[in-house]
Amino acid sequence: MRKTLVLAAAALSLSLLTASAQNVYSVNIVGYVNRPIQGNDNFTLIANPLNSPTNTYEFLLKSTLPSGWSVLKWTGSGFNSVSRVGFGTGWLPSASGTNSFAPGEAVFVKAPPAAAPITNTFVGEVMVGSFTNNIGTGFSLIGNIIADGGSVTNLNFIPPNGTSLLKWKEDGIGGYTSFSKVGFGSGWLPSIPTIDVAQGFFVNATTPFQWVRVFTNAP
Repeated sequence: MRKTLVLAAAALSLSLLTASAQNVYSVNIVGYVNRPIQGNDNFTLIANPLNSPTNTYEFLLKSTLPSGWSVLKWTGSGFNSVSRVGFGTGWLPSASGTNSFAPGEAVFVKAPPAAAPITNTFVGEVMVGSFTNNIGTGFSLIGNIIADGGSVTNLNFIPPNGTSLLKWKEDGIGGYTSFSKVGFGSGWLPSIPTIDVAQGFFVNATTPFQWVRVFTNAP
């Protein structure tokens, strides 16, 4: 697949984006992101880092997730859970394949017991320009709109003081690591959090704010 992608855009300039835990390959503005997903009854919190022709579960996840796996999306007060099945549309409920999974959104993927780890490959355009993720008060499950990673400072993620950021632990045990935005020192306690490419996270905001990302592919 990598060779096909490169050859299809041979006339375009080649750029390479790298981030811890994931590899991001981009030919001009077209690329793909490999996102590892835990098996063995574990949860993995993933975000869509690329703008695909159709930003839905069906287009982005169906070919990767075997029957028995689940996708959980935060509704603001709980989770909407859907399952991959081996009949009908391939989803249960049957219409859930059309659920939105756009850049800046995040979902949990749940593996069934004894399932082997898998890797989801996101394919689409690297978002070029200025983009805003509008984040409300309370808990929001979000991801980086741009296909890059690093410290939240470098990613221009500046929530109001008192806001919490919760990262899901991908250690086979689960649970969250919590960080708090403060108005002194580095601006975060206990440390400045980092976000990997295609990694989702929870934010518990004290007031609404905007996460603005600007990315250009200029040499």
